[in-house]
Amino acid sequence: MNFTRELVNTVSEFLQTYMRKNNLTHLTADEAAELLAKNNILSNEIGPKPGYNFRQMLRDGRNGILPLVDGVFQERPNTRWIIHNTNKKTTRLIESNVKTPIIRIRAKKPIIVESLSLLKNPIYGLDPVIDNNSHLLILGTFPAIESIKAGFYYQNQNKRFWGQALSHFGDFESCSNNERKNLLKKNRIGLWDLFEAIEKNSDSNQDRYISKAKFNDFKSILSANSSVKILVFNGKTAYSWFLNDHHNLTIELGLECVFLQSTSGSNGHFKSGKDWHDFFKSVKI
Repeated sequence: MNFTRELVNTVSEFLQTYMRKNNLTHLTADEAAELLAKNNILSNEIGPKPGYNFRQMLRDGRNGILPLVDGVFQERPNTRWIIHNTNKKTTRLIESNVKTPIIRIRAKKPIIVESLSLLKNPIYGLDPVIDNNSHLLILGTFPAIESIKAGFYYQNQNKRFWGQALSHFGDFESCSNNERKNLLKKNRIGLWDLFEAIEKNSDSNQDRYISKAKFNDFKSILSANSSVKILVFNGKTAYSWFLNDHHNLTIELGLECVFLQSTSGSNGHFKSGKDWHDFFKSVKI
């Protein structure tokens, strides 16, 4: 079925109105599909199983073919879709039991400041790799010391990030930084970090040593590059810290947020970037 922007808007308005009237924080995809069918908005009988038609609309939004349905969230491909009430302050990290979720953060979130003048001996991050053709933006927390010195991202993760996490798009590992930048743009991938500058109490690259930080200006950069539809976070910490402060912005701009296993050398669950490869394979960029 070919969906239209007008139909997506109608679906969004109906589901959000229904949740507000019934004081619901969210709906599952099956619940939403059934409601849409009962109210003659979207058939629930198309496809191999009930709810397929609505899920196809959600997938088209994730892949940039259509606008996203308001409040939609999927932690990663092949997991459950949830439609959030955008008037409720709910987190977007969805546990398997779909109860009110809890964000678990290993590293304590730094004190967030609004001005660089409030940072003592600030360390500055890197400029974004992004243009008005980027569809997906990968976000870490802050560049490693090696990356800042080199002026480009993930210089301390040549194998894990460049060689494994992005392997779906080709051989980044053996490329120069300029070649990597060109390959990222060719594949419509942007690269940036959460923080413009930080104050920290150690020479370590680990996030737990960041004591104060100033966020990058995401509203400006994402508004100026509206082709970006998906934010991919390099690890759960970056995802959690970002959404705690920018949840409303993601709804306002209709962004899908996904976290993948951190490429940090200290993460024993990375598994050669399998979840990165599977995610990129599922998304049409």
